[in-house]
Amino acid sequence: MNHVKKMILVPHESVAKLNDPTPPPTETQLSSLDTEMELILRKKYADDSLKWKLYNEALQRYLHFNNERKKPVRISVEDFSLGDTGDTALIRQQLAAAMPKTYKAAALRLYDYLSTTGSRVTWDSSGLVSLEGTPVTNSNIIDLISDLTRSRKNFEPVGVSNFIKTLSTLNIPLELIPNEKRRVAIIQARNQGGGGTVVPITKPKRVVLLNPNMPGNLGDVYHEPADPASYGTAWKLWDATGEKKEKITHYLEGEDAYTLHKPARRRFPRNVTYADNIDESWQTDLTDFQSLKKDNDGFSYILCVIDVFSKYGWAVPLKDKSGPSIIKGFQAIFKSTDRRPTRLFFDKGKEYINKTFQ
Repeated sequence: MNHVKKMILVPHESVAKLNDPTPPPTETQLSSLDTEMELILRKKYADDSLKWKLYNEALQRYLHFNNERKKPVRISVEDFSLGDTGDTALIRQQLAAAMPKTYKAAALRLYDYLSTTGSRVTWDSSGLVSLEGTPVTNSNIIDLISDLTRSRKNFEPVGVSNFIKTLSTLNIPLELIPNEKRRVAIIQARNQGGGGTVVPITKPKRVVLLNPNMPGNLGDVYHEPADPASYGTAWKLWDATGEKKEKITHYLEGEDAYTLHKPARRRFPRNVTYADNIDESWQTDLTDFQSLKKDNDGFSYILCVIDVFSKYGWAVPLKDKSGPSIIKGFQAIFKSTDRRPTRLFFDKGKEYINKTFQ
């Protein structure tokens, strides 16, 4: 061993620095600072305190770069694991490409965990899985990880039972397994000492508890004031009776109490109206009730006026929508209150766009 020449492997950058005749930046800066300090000492200043201040600043910079020069050269050591090969990286890329966007992150977390634990679960460049050193024929790590990540019907990857049995002995965090079915199977396998099997998980069916004193048909339930579902929404009626939604919807379509009072939500862009003070802006329009004229003593319209800021409104019945009738309606409003609008907004209807009203 005395005749063996010992050598050390260093990066090319370190060798280039050693062979470069150009002094490092710290040497250049130290030389310039040394010159600067010498000039400060030679130069005459009116105030010695200023001279001391400049010299002290240069000295502090000199000491800083001098300490940097004395620091040893650091050579980073990189550990290239045998498992981090191009083949395994390719499998990771294939897994990311095969998984839907929603499950991709969870699948990669599980893959990285199994890759770095040095566990009993290994796989080769083709994805063939080995459990505790024994290859599982026709298995694939992508299929098994995909099965642990998401629940799918009519799909059972090769070797999943033994895969789960092995995972139960690794103390793998259950948070890494989003598939509830497989997570429960691992818990059962741990409770049974690693001898668990994959069991299906079924969601419990919804149980509707009906009041034994409640009438049987939808009409009796809907018109019963004591019942929480009376005169309510379709969902409340379904929750109380358990009837099919199609039957409930068909029933409510014939109920005036539901169709007339259900809010009509029309979603379309509207212009925004701003009001800073009360009575700054009023808006007005006519409501048409001509079909109910006989039942309302000949009144066919209602003049509706609202203050934008306070949301206070007035309603005056009218027999027609002529200009004189509109004027009489506003006169009735002005007689009932001392409030007057600064601006009045209305549409382009002929009841407003006429010489009499204008």
